[in-house]
Formats: sequence, C-alpha cells, structure tokens
Amino acid sequence: MADVSEPRDVSGVTREEFASLIADTYEPLVLRGFAVDWPIVQSADDAATAVASYLKRFDTGQMLPMIVAPADTGGRMFYNETYDGFNFDREQCTLSDGLDLMLDRATAGEEPFRFFQCLPVVRAMPALAGELHNPLVPAATQPGIWIGTRITVAAHFGESKNVAVVAAGRRRFTLFPPEQVANLYVGRLDFTPAGQPISLANPANPDFERHPRYRQALDAALSVELGPGDALYIPPPWWHHVESLEPLNVHVNDWWDGAPAASALPFTALVHAIQAFRHLPSGEQAAWQALLNHYVFDENGDPAAHLAPHDPGILGPASPALIQHLHRWLVQEIAPPRE
Repeated sequence: MADVSEPRDVSGVTREEFASLIADTYEPLVLRGFAVDWPIVQSADDAATAVASYLKRFDTGQMLPMIVAPADTGGRMFYNETYDGFNFDREQCTLSDGLDLMLDRATAGEEPFRFFQCLPVVRAMPALAGELHNPLVPAATQPGIWIGTRITVAAHFGESKNVAVVAAGRRRFTLFPPEQVANLYVGRLDFTPAGQPISLANPANPDFERHPRYRQALDAALSVELGPGDALYIPPPWWHHVESLEPLNVHVNDWWDGAPAASALPFTALVHAIQAFRHLPSGEQAAWQALLNHYVFDENGDPAAHLAPHDPGILGPASPALIQHLHRWLVQEIAPPRE
C-alpha cells in the first residue's frame, strides 16, 4: 500500500462548516482529534485493561452477540473456502465476559479473534450513549459500537453518511471510490458476512493473478491510519476496508442519511432494479436506462421543467405529503394486500 494518498484533513470544523463540506464535496474527510474529550478516549491513554475496565461499567448483564474467528483466519471476517458459509461463528455472552476473553487473546496469540459487531449503544450499553457526543450529526442519530481484537472487515459500502470514530486502539481504513466497483471483485449481493456486499480482494495481500483489475482499484484508493479520538467521514457508497491494529480496539459509528421515508433504501432499489432490468433483452435495457437517466439522474436537466409549476406530480420537490404518497404507492405496488 505504499504511495497511497490519504483523505483530506478538515479537523476543527464546526457543524455548519462540516455540513457545507459534505454537501459540496464527495470524498472521505479526516477529523484528527475529533473526540479527544470522550471519557473512553481518555481511558485509551492507558493499557487495554483500563479500556476494558471503563467499558465494563456499562455492562447491563444482557447477552450480546459476539463473533468468534479461529486463529488461522488472521482475524479477517470472510467466507469459508467453498464460499457457501463463513470463516467465523457467533456466540452469546455478556459485555464483561466478552472483554475478558478479548484480553486473554491479547496475551495468548493462538486464541480466537473476538468481536462485538456494531452493537446499538442505546440498547446494549444505554448509559454510555451520553458520553459519545457527536456535534456534527443530527441530534437523533444513534451510534453503534464495535469492540474487538485485531479484526479485519473486507471492503464494503454503506447506504448512509458515516462518521467513524476510533475510541481506543488504532484502525487503518483503505477507501475506494464507488466507480471502482468493477475492479473490486465484489462477492454475492444476497449472501454476505456482515449484511453488505464485500470485495473478495484483500489490499493487505492482493492476488493479482486471481484479481488482475484490483491494481486499478488500489491505484485509486485512499488510506489512513487513525488513533484514539480521530474520526473519518465516509460518504455513501464509498467502499472501505477496515483493519483493527491493536489487541483491543473500540470504534463508534454515527450513521445518518436524512431520508424522509422508510422506503428510501438505495441498496434495496438496486436489488429491485436487478430483478426488473438485468434479464431483459439489450434493447429494452437501453430503453429503461434512458428513462432512469432522465427521471432519476437528471441527465437532461429537470424532467419536470415543462410541467405546470403547481402540478409536477411525483417529480415535484420532496415534501412530507409527497414522500408519504410515494411510500404508500410503493407498498401497494410491491406488496399488494391479499384478497
């Protein structure tokens, strides 16, 4: 990964400046020292045991899902050798028990890799939520927390805007622009290790014989290593490969999208488009592509410009009434009530 560029650093921005930046640019942004005042970040100045002790204060006693990957995986969450399953298992344990197992692994390298994957803080550790203040995101945003050993998550994308904060340990992010999708050798869309499709190529150990176009993806990649208190803004749907680098790592995500309707799910729309268009004859595909470019991506300008201003129909500006109308229409068309 030598000579890979880093994302732009915009540390110290206000909420208004940040909102303007992400509206005007479409790129990842680094915010160094963003969360240095978080108590968990300050605890990270000490050993991993101090971080674990801090987190145990928020243990409610509930059983939480934990990923367990054998030592021979190197901590890389991935498919099994035949790609019909995964190379890890899931267990249930309390937060405190999971942290103790992670600390044991830190002192005995042959132990499995362990990982609490994106726990919703308000449900799993409710008392912690008030200590993870993020002034850059909408007030109603609810964070997720990742706690684990040296786990690697293959390149994937999100549907929402994302501020990712390293609260303890260190993380290396390798980011790929969405237009590199053809060079990332993406696995199945409907059978994935963690919910989102992943790249089958590995930037830490690329196999260019198997994935020759991956060189082009790496040429376009950005990479950055973040420590406690640092944050990274990741726009959707940029791909990001994430490596946790310390014996114990804690990572907090705030996702938000501002979508005004529950049905505004881009990945779901993509899958529906595959169902609707991919198997059509090429001439029909081209015809529908022209309609999509015109009505969805404004290739020819505003498709409603010639309509009366007071009656553009569903092409009008988004409003609560219009969004609700669209939502009801989609529900009726896709899942009509049974007679």
